[in-house]
Amino acid sequence: MTMRSVLVEAILPERSMTSEAVHDCLVRMLEKLQGVFPPPSAWVSLPRAPDRGLMPLSNPRGFMERMQRYADADRVDYGTLPSTVEGVITTAHTPAAWLSPGCVEIALRPWFGVCTISLYQPVEAFGRDGTLQMVRSVVAALAEVLGVLHIATDVTCALPDGEGFDTYVQHHRLFPHRRWLGWMGFVPELVPHRYIPEAASVHVVKGCGTIIVSVEGCLDLRNKAHLRQVHEVEARMAQLGLLDLTDATLLD
Repeated sequence: MTMRSVLVEAILPERSMTSEAVHDCLVRMLEKLQGVFPPPSAWVSLPRAPDRGLMPLSNPRGFMERMQRYADADRVDYGTLPSTVEGVITTAHTPAAWLSPGCVEIALRPWFGVCTISLYQPVEAFGRDGTLQMVRSVVAALAEVLGVLHIATDVTCALPDGEGFDTYVQHHRLFPHRRWLGWMGFVPELVPHRYIPEAASVHVVKGCGTIIVSVEGCLDLRNKAHLRQVHEVEARMAQLGLLDLTDATLLD
């Protein structure tokens, strides 16, 4: 298996959030993912200089104070938004842990309208079936907690010669001017499977929308049949108006 990492990207309405609201969203996501991810007590945020030491998510007062202080510093440096409060947490407590199979990072940046969850070497840590179920659970939790506009899933795979890596979104996506889906994702619409027969499966997130899975197994960028299936799903989604334009100038 050539998969090195998975990145689930949720697009949400750009908005300012308080440090308390960001902390609450992170905790609620982890509660939704209980049994899939480690509990909130296992997650930490990394320091910026001159701070030293990790800040546990389970220390709400310290966590929120640090987030607010960093946001205040960003406003001094950039000053373009009312609030740039963001929460970035990880299961990596040491530098070496960043490269350990199963390491996870969650980055919630509401001011930028995005939340990402990255998994490093998930197949080695959880197996192929476990990775599939984990990513699908992540997509559902993001949809339920954040009120998202769109979710897509990128993968990074080793190149055939073993020298370097490529990703779906940077090297293989079908449309350069539209949103993309990748391995699997979510749209805030009810979409029956018969509308996208090319998809491996679809799953309703009650009261939110639909998860669309392009490839039922782990997406392999070296597998031409996988890429063809993802492209067919995205083409059908575009036909149905489910992949919004992101750059109309490319239509020319």
